[in-house]
Amino acid sequence: MNVKNIALLEEAVFKWWNIALGGFPDEGIDNCSLCKEYYWSTVDNCPISNDTYNNQCKTTPYDDWYDYLYEERDPDIMYLFVIDKYHRKIAIAELNYLIKLLNKQYPSIWNLITNLFRRKN
Repeated sequence: MNVKNIALLEEAVFKWWNIALGGFPDEGIDNCSLCKEYYWSTVDNCPISNDTYNNQCKTTPYDDWYDYLYEERDPDIMYLFVIDKYHRKIAIAELNYLIKLLNKQYPSIWNLITNLFRRKN
C-alpha cells in the first residue's frame, strides 16, 4: 500500500471513530477520504476494494450500516447518524474492519501506537 492510501485509510479510521463513538454523521462519499479519491475513478486503487474485491464498501460492515439505517431512518434526514445500540454496534464493526485493514497493510505503525497506548494506561 502506498503512503497516500495509508493516509486515506487513517482518515477513514478517524471518520468511523467519530461516527461510532463521537456522534458525528456518515455523509457517505462527502466525508470519506477513500471515496473522495476513488469513488469516481476508473482505476480502482481503493484499499477496501482491493481487500474485498468489491466496490463501494460492499461486503464490509458498511453494507449492514447503510441497509439498517435506510430501513429505519426518516427519508428527510440527509446525513446518517447512529440511531440505536444495534446501529452503534455496526459502526464499531466498520471501525474495527478499517483498523484491521490498516494493520494488515501497515502493521508496524499500529504496533507502535498500540504499545504506546498500553504504556500510558
